Amino acid sequence: MVAARNVQRRAVRAGGIETSYLEAGPASAEAVVLLHDGAIGSDAESCWSGFLGKLSGRYRVLAPDLIGHGATRKIVAFDRDPMTQRIDHVRDFCDALLLDMPLLVGSSFGGGMILRGAASGTLRMRAGVSIGGTGGLHMHAEKFAVLQRYQPTEQWARTVCELMARRDLPRRTADRLARSKLPGHVESLAAARVLRPVEPVDAPDWRPAFLKALHRIEVPMLLVAGADDVLFEAGWADRLAERIPRGRAVTLAGTRHQPHIDEPTAVANLVLDFIEGVLR
Repeated sequence: MVAARNVQRRAVRAGGIETSYLEAGPASAEAVVLLHDGAIGSDAESCWSGFLGKLSGRYRVLAPDLIGHGATRKIVAFDRDPMTQRIDHVRDFCDALLLDMPLLVGSSFGGGMILRGAASGTLRMRAGVSIGGTGGLHMHAEKFAVLQRYQPTEQWARTVCELMARRDLPRRTADRLARSKLPGHVESLAAARVLRPVEPVDAPDWRPAFLKALHRIEVPMLLVAGADDVLFEAGWADRLAERIPRGRAVTLAGTRHQPHIDEPTAVANLVLDFIEGVLR
């Protein structure tokens, strides 16, 4: 069950994919789309349930389950990378609901989708907020490897939850474990690395092109970092914001990879102030 009373669970076909999503707030208000993180055991509800209601008093808030997560279809396209598939799915989701240039807010992988989609021009938005998402830059690979090795056990669920946030750890651990056991969830997310467990030695490095493309992002972009996030290099938000013409960075003390879980009110106020500045 979702935390806020006015949140409804709905479904739509987006790009031919059965897509489940949460919706709250006035239907006539500006649309804010929340994109959850990509860790196993995550979905729209687990990522945003304590946060969504803080925005829905002023905005129409929609939070889809990404491909493979929650109640959305568990499918894999092996000829396309996971992020591109999900960027296209989110674009189709917005088109299916007739959302014209929505405001996008993403956590971790979801935030990376926003940066990558804005830089490539493949994801239309009025403005974007990335909370703990870099699009694949400034990562501590050995820490992210822990997320990739996840198995649906209580110890693994707790380990991942500890990396994400400090708040309400026992409940979040049990919740992640239960969600990671949904039929097809682990299989759909792990399939690509099972069939391609090693990156080819001569694979081209996409990072320089992505860094250069950040200069082409025309919309306002807010980057929110947790000061105690061990998954990324310190100062990543400031370094990326410097490359984005209308970029701004905020680092929150006492928070880990998902500051909106550790400090939901503080992050919601940041996001609301940012959105209101964009719409003003």
